[in-house]
Amino acid sequence: NKPVQVTLLLSCYQRCPIFKLGQVWQLQAKLRKPANLGNPGHFDYVSSLDVRHIHWTGYIKLKPLPPKRLEQRAHPERLLNLRHHLADSMAQLMPKGHALGILQALTLGITFNVDKQQWDLFRRTGTTHLMVISGSHIGLVAGLTYWLIKWLWSRASRLCLYWPAIQVASIVAFCMALAYALLAGFA
Repeated sequence: NKPVQVTLLLSCYQRCPIFKLGQVWQLQAKLRKPANLGNPGHFDYVSSLDVRHIHWTGYIKLKPLPPKRLEQRAHPERLLNLRHHLADSMAQLMPKGHALGILQALTLGITFNVDKQQWDLFRRTGTTHLMVISGSHIGLVAGLTYWLIKWLWSRASRLCLYWPAIQVASIVAFCMALAYALLAGFA
């Protein structure tokens, strides 16, 4: 019953509220320090949380008091605001449905609009990893950008006299890969 300001990882299992950037919520949670399994050669869960500055885990308790939204504030991080704005723009332009969740997952790394049936389908078909932004996605963006810029630049012979098409394409592809990783939240 005391206010705290920490970064923690909370889970919610049923009738979860939809949290958005900048909202302030009052809720009850069961917290604990994360612990590793005692198996030899196990995944170091505590270290993976430490990298993200998370030192507490837990779950939201819905009883006796349900979560209550208090206020809305502007979030100070510009990149998160940009991602949130782009996700809202996609939601306004596209009808609600499977395509919206998949497009947001592939472009911004935001997966909360992918419904449970879709996740079950991805699990059964072994394609869950495609919905997570990874090095292969970034490599694909960089490769396509490289090919397109090199092809366009080499069509203008005068430009090739000043800068070779390969160098320009490499620089632009690197910038596009960096921009895509930024939009995906470096997850």
